[in-house]
Amino acid sequence: MPALRDRGKDLSLFIQHFIDQANTELDRNVKTIDKEVEQILLNYDWPGNLRELSNVVKRMVLLTSGETANVAALPDEMILAINQPATNNTSDLKVFKEVNEKVLIVETLQKVKNNKSKAAKLLNIDRKTLYSKMDRYGIE
Repeated sequence: MPALRDRGKDLSLFIQHFIDQANTELDRNVKTIDKEVEQILLNYDWPGNLRELSNVVKRMVLLTSGETANVAALPDEMILAINQPATNNTSDLKVFKEVNEKVLIVETLQKVKNNKSKAAKLLNIDRKTLYSKMDRYGIE
């Protein structure tokens, strides 16, 4: 089966499906996505494939207060990945991953006002794992 980034028009169908699913699950009413959001979603590499897409769309719906999702509802990492070409500042993948993971956890905790249960759910990890990562990265 081809990677999600290679699925062309199917990607738009998956996005709409996950929006509808998240609206039902979260009792939201997101009907459309901003053109900039659409371009980011369509151009993103999707290394986590459908599972990552589902989580990003669910998070986007959760953080959208009106009927149209905008860029503010997307993870900053996605926006940076699209807007900046890959750089070779470090060849240590583990360090790179940990830095990005810490940033994502901190931003998610800020968005949910430090509600660890909600943060863990948005990050698609259990609370014990979240606490472990917070301890490892020195996040209060």
